[in-house]
Amino acid sequence: MERKNYELIPVTYRDEDREEWKYTTLYTDVWNFEIIKPVNEVMEDLKEAKNSKDWLYRYRKLDEFSQVLENYGELILDMNSVKIMWFKEHHIIDNLKKSRELNLENND
Repeated sequence: MERKNYELIPVTYRDEDREEWKYTTLYTDVWNFEIIKPVNEVMEDLKEAKNSKDWLYRYRKLDEFSQVLENYGELILDMNSVKIMWFKEHHIIDNLKKSRELNLENND
């Protein structure tokens, strides 16, 4: 049986009170994909892909995300045959300060 390696969405900001992640939904004419990058990084990748000989866009895709399981795959799109409709960026903020306060309340 093949073992899968799981990886968290990369943290884009962290301090003692807050942790943030960004990922993007890429809407295309063939399928919608969750990408573990912010929109600006996706746009940069697409710019680079367009300048290469074969207009291929390769990226890591978020297949499933929950509190327990994060599952990623890698996908290559041929941008000559796939049309991008629009993007949506997801900004997840974990309020660590509030979590600590709730934990203290629950432990009292």
